[in-house]
Amino acid sequence: MEQVFRSLRTGTKPSERIQPLNEQELASLRRVLAPKTECGRDWVFPKGVFYRHAQLRNWLMVETGLELGLRRGELLKFAIGLYPAG
Repeated sequence: MEQVFRSLRTGTKPSERIQPLNEQELASLRRVLAPKTECGRDWVFPKGVFYRHAQLRNWLMVETGLELGLRRGELLKFAIGLYPAG
């Protein structure tokens, strides 16, 4: 049995843990994704970073992942039913 299972592992390498982002990387990410308020108006997302219809979802995915520790697969299941008009 050992020999059979050992043959299945040929060419594999141990998995490497992804290192968390440092504070500077987090600040840069939030600066690019987070909406801003302009003169007391509604939120305005930075232009040209993502498609307009995906900006809210992307921002919510990143913030939720950072705050709750959800994995990428769990975050990709997000669906936002109501988008801002316009």
